[in-house]
Amino acid sequence: MARNPVTGDKELAAALRALAKGPGAREVDGMAKRAMRPLLDDVRARVKSHRNFPTKYSDFFPKQRGKFRDHLDKAIIMRKDDRQSAGGRSYKIGGVRRARYLLHLLEYGTAPHWQPNLNGGFMHPGATPKPSMVPAFEAGQSDVITDFGDEVVDWLTAAGSRVGLRILRGRR
Repeated sequence: MARNPVTGDKELAAALRALAKGPGAREVDGMAKRAMRPLLDDVRARVKSHRNFPTKYSDFFPKQRGKFRDHLDKAIIMRKDDRQSAGGRSYKIGGVRRARYLLHLLEYGTAPHWQPNLNGGFMHPGATPKPSMVPAFEAGQSDVITDFGDEVVDWLTAAGSRVGLRILRGRR
């Protein structure tokens, strides 16, 4: 009777079963954070460009006393979306602290409106939109997808070598 020339099939099946479990939730969160870092930095840079400058306000407005530390660009973060869909994870970029209430005003602008809280009230002329989040997303979304794919391939290569597989990465 002829002997079967194939060897290593049981080891290969065991290694593939170990890889089929996939990365853990913490690892996926880390991959997403690293993949979205350039997009987050781009959003912060665009918002930072709209910070206060000397001629931004007329003498009508009260002047800031001391150092102002709560700029919008410092309060933009990336976090995991709390509303999990079945079997999936999603992440969002948004603001915390003051930025929660002000980012949409920067992005979309405001119409002229009555401002009752300063010097007995006055008619505010409105603000022109200064988009920062949408252009950053449109410029960087494909890079995020590519970077996340690279992160997954790196994880797969490392996990494969831990279980004894040698994975060669080819570029298309």
